[in-house]
Amino acid sequence: PPKAQPQAAPPQRGRSTQPPKAQPQAAPPQRGRSTQPPKAQPQGAPAPGGLRGPRTRPVSAARGEPEGLVGLFAAHPNGYGFADLTGGPDSLFIPPPDIGGAMDGDSVRVVRRGGTGRQRTAGRVVEVLARRYRRVRGHLRLEAGQCWVAPFSEKLPMIFIAEAQDAPPWPDGTIVEVELTAYPEHHDEAPEGRIVQVFEGAADAPEQVVEHILSDLNLSPDFSPATLAEMARLRPERIFDLTGREDQRALPFVTIDGADARDFDDAVCLQPLRNGNRRLLVAIADVAAYVAPASAVDGDAYRKGTSVYFPNQVFPMLPERLSNDLCSLRPHEPRLTLTCEMELDRAGRRVRERVYESVIESQARLTYTQVQTHFEGGPIEGLPKPLETMLTQMRQLAADLRKRRDERGALDFSFPEYKFELDPRGFPRRVYEVYASEATRLIEQFMLEANETVAEYCDKHELPILYRVHDPPPPDKLTSLAVTLVNFGVELQTGDLARPGAIKALVQRVQQNPQREQIEVAILRSLSQAQYRARNDGHFALAAPFYAHFTSPIRRYPDLLLHRALKSRIGPTRRPFALPSDAGLHTSLCERTAAEAEGRVVRLYKVLYMESHLGESFPAAVSGISDRGLWLRLRDEPIDGLLPMAVLPLAAPRYDRERNRLMVRGKAPPVTLGARLRATLARADRLTQQMEFGFQAWGWETGEAARTAAARPAPSRLREGIPGRRAGR
Repeated sequence: PPKAQPQAAPPQRGRSTQPPKAQPQAAPPQRGRSTQPPKAQPQGAPAPGGLRGPRTRPVSAARGEPEGLVGLFAAHPNGYGFADLTGGPDSLFIPPPDIGGAMDGDSVRVVRRGGTGRQRTAGRVVEVLARRYRRVRGHLRLEAGQCWVAPFSEKLPMIFIAEAQDAPPWPDGTIVEVELTAYPEHHDEAPEGRIVQVFEGAADAPEQVVEHILSDLNLSPDFSPATLAEMARLRPERIFDLTGREDQRALPFVTIDGADARDFDDAVCLQPLRNGNRRLLVAIADVAAYVAPASAVDGDAYRKGTSVYFPNQVFPMLPERLSNDLCSLRPHEPRLTLTCEMELDRAGRRVRERVYESVIESQARLTYTQVQTHFEGGPIEGLPKPLETMLTQMRQLAADLRKRRDERGALDFSFPEYKFELDPRGFPRRVYEVYASEATRLIEQFMLEANETVAEYCDKHELPILYRVHDPPPPDKLTSLAVTLVNFGVELQTGDLARPGAIKALVQRVQQNPQREQIEVAILRSLSQAQYRARNDGHFALAAPFYAHFTSPIRRYPDLLLHRALKSRIGPTRRPFALPSDAGLHTSLCERTAAEAEGRVVRLYKVLYMESHLGESFPAAVSGISDRGLWLRLRDEPIDGLLPMAVLPLAAPRYDRERNRLMVRGKAPPVTLGARLRATLARADRLTQQMEFGFQAWGWETGEAARTAAARPAPSRLREGIPGRRAGR
């Protein structure tokens, strides 16, 4: 597949410009002059502390430094960033002066420089290898006779419109799209651009905001004309060849998914054996049979990397003719599959396995709700008795598998999935959280077992695949976690957290702590981020020496690559397979970009839901503290927002980063996580998907003084299963 990297416009060295101070009759910007950015950003957005642009030429050779490490730069709104290293187990902190000209999402080359004391090992950007952004959308800002654009994303700097010699014909605040024409070379310089599109009228209509988000993240949900032409020419009867496949159409396979699922890429079957063992078969859609390497549809799938899921729509990785039809394991229709067959003993230990090409025919399309009803003693209408018996046997096997993972120290954690009840116009009238049920955990356990089995098989036979790697937490994050936990009254040594089993024990230890939710979130943030890597470095959270994604080739490109590697060994054709050199980095970036888009659209729908509640008062608790103020979580709604530092009725509040609390001058107690207060919704911004609150009073009830944590424990966020997504760890 072609490398999917954005093409940046060539940097124009003579046009790099630092933003001027916002003063009347400001002098025209001059090259090399260090100035501050104008303070004209959308209300509530942080002032860009040092505008940065990408360095456009290597500097390491000139300074005699080593070649450096390659990674992806992730910017933070406060001016610093991190470089996630390609194929490496850690990330490097990049302080503002060392960012060079990197912008969020750029591929960069960095060199390490050691930290001192408690400081983490840091890095310095020495070269930008590829640009993520060519175009950016935001608000037009007219300041001191100059024209700027404030991007919707907080992670991007203000953009100077160099060609605007006269005042533009649009008012301040107009939504525009800018094509970047020059990238500055230092962290205190601004990129330049030219306005290529103006959005007039209902630019903040929900569907338009979704389009802004897709554009901002360089996500293109459409398929190329070549792909559409390939789908039109596709003759499935020429592909549906059973030569060399095991015919399993008579076996009682079933699919178990959410009620709103449309693509079914996995089916399961369980057979008790005479020796007391159990044979678990996990059949996965053979997408590789329909998607040839280097085809147009393959190029689009590689570019997308993953499907993207929004509350009311899906942007699939594959065209619907494949994802919802030919590759979907719909009931009572024969489908080509790859089967992972595992024999498990009475304790759930795997004693034998096989992986092979097959053809199956699902006997039933079941939902999580139906299966959960069965587990609770209710009937599933129309389900044959043998399938009901199989579900009961599956329930026991899933419990055995989960027990074994618990014993080895695997972490079972997931955040709730947000659901929206929409009115006829598509606007949310209710938002609620859905946690994993026993039915979703059953499927998760089976998918985890298949993923581990196939990963070990590929490692044994030296097949080139992308492993799903989760590295141990960096030592500096464990040190910070230990300090945070001390503030919650939890004493421990950082060495106690070097194993996943120790973290699991810590989670169990704090179950009765009144600040349990905040502790669990702090633990989650201390963990590394899972990624795709061609080298098998194990999976820390699962305590698994082998792990890869095998079970979702309809919606994840790494799974499709793994299927091709398997078919190079097990299929009748056995075509040679080589892993694309940048596949791990590219698919990891695609996954993170899709997750960011999904998160932003969820926040948009929360904003839409709260718009009608502007000015209302809500009981809330402090869920986070930063230099910007207090982050609040409403008591009665799954809604979050910012209480800015400026509106707090406190004397000289100061953020104590090390102890994660807000200090106040004098004898007043500090504000800590979990503190209760009442807040008034002051702003709900569709375009930035942000909400701000105003302060009303401490405590939830009249006369209650509560700057300390709430007494009752919050619902746990570390729960088993991953609702809606299969084994996506």
